[in-house]
Amino acid sequence: MNFKAKVSENADTRINTRDVKHGDNYIYLEKIIAAIKTNYKIIKEELARLIGKSKRTVSRIIRDSGLINFVGNSKTGYREIKDPSE
Repeated sequence: MNFKAKVSENADTRINTRDVKHGDNYIYLEKIIAAIKTNYKIIKEELARLIGKSKRTVSRIIRDSGLINFVGNSKTGYREIKDPSE
């Protein structure tokens, strides 16, 4: 893969529903991960617009998943997707 959202080549990014604490948010998490894979510098406001939820909900989904980190500062940073098997 040729982008900074560091996803291992063999990473299985499908989400197990038990990994997400808040009910159906795993569906939104899959959409968020897909958006990050296409644009690793995407901002939370854009993610919120894409899934039809608030910026705060996006923050909670990302935090509760434990699969997405923000690396760097607010100007030059990017999102990093962890391998769920780790």
